[in-house]
This record gives sequence, structure tokens and C-alpha cells, in this order.
Amino acid sequence: MNAVHLHLILNHLPIVAILLATVLLLASLLVRTRGFLQAALAVLVFAGVSGAPAYFSGEEAEESAEHSESAPQQSEPDNEVWLEAHEQAAKFGLGASIVCGLAGVGLLFWLARRPDAGLGAARGAALALALFSSVILARVGQTGGRIAHPETRPLEGAAAGAEFPAPGGKENEEEDEGAEQGEH
Repeated sequence: MNAVHLHLILNHLPIVAILLATVLLLASLLVRTRGFLQAALAVLVFAGVSGAPAYFSGEEAEESAEHSESAPQQSEPDNEVWLEAHEQAAKFGLGASIVCGLAGVGLLFWLARRPDAGLGAARGAALALALFSSVILARVGQTGGRIAHPETRPLEGAAAGAEFPAPGGKENEEEDEGAEQGEH
């Protein structure tokens, strides 16, 4: 696995986490318990924490992709435009993730220290922040989805003549055929 693969795995975490936090915060409007709100805020904190690995693995992935043998050439002129747009959106996404994480931690501490505190203000602040961050991270994902990643595929020449044996190798195929004939 290289830097590009790692980034392609990690970049989904903050997007999915912020969407999950938003859904849980919306659901907390119906399930009006302190515990449910705290769970939603914990997911908001996770969304914030997961933004940093996604962002910083993107820096490494960009370097790796630019120096790859299979990096897009003239056939994909828009790729550089999308890389730049994704990088700019990712900076805002990282900022939104950090703010969500810090707000989630702050609201969790506030709720823990003030058991008599009303939940409405915490819920409203977290929900507004999560909705705003969802829009920002959706843009990050949308621009990233436009980037071609030929470096994650086998080279064309290697794949064209390659034969892939069945799982277990050729010996197992002969054993299977013998076993089938013996059963009949």
C-alpha cells in the first residue's frame, strides 16, 4: 500500500463521521436525553480528529502521485485542476473538522460540569456547526472524486498479458475435477 491508497482509505472517515454526527444531532431533537446528545457529540469529536490524518495523508499522496510512472499525462488535463481544487477545499475541510472536534470536546466538558444546563443550546450549536461542516466536507469529497488515480491500477502492459490463476492454484482445479468425477 502506498500513500495514495492510504489517503483513499482515510479520506472517507471525516466525511462519513460528520454526516453521522449530523444525523445523530438531528435525531437528538426527538430523543431528548443527555446521553444521546453526548453520544452525538462524541461522534462529532471523532469527525474532528479524523480530519487530520485524511488531510496530511493527502499531502503525501499528492507527492506520490506526481512522481508516479503512471501519473496522468496529456490524456487527463483536468486532473491538475481538480487536484488544486481538492487541495484548497481540503484546507477548509481540515479547519471545519478541527472546529467540530474542539466544539464537541468543549460541549462535552460543559455538559459534564453543568448537569443542570439546558441541552437546547448545546444541541443547537453542535447541529449548526455539523451542518456547515457537512457542506464543506461534501465539497472536499466532490472535488477529490474527480481526480483520476491511474497510479492505483496495474500498468496497462502488465495487465494486458497477465493470466491470473484461480484461488489455490492449478493443482486444486485438477483435484476438484477428480473429486467431481468420483462422486458421480
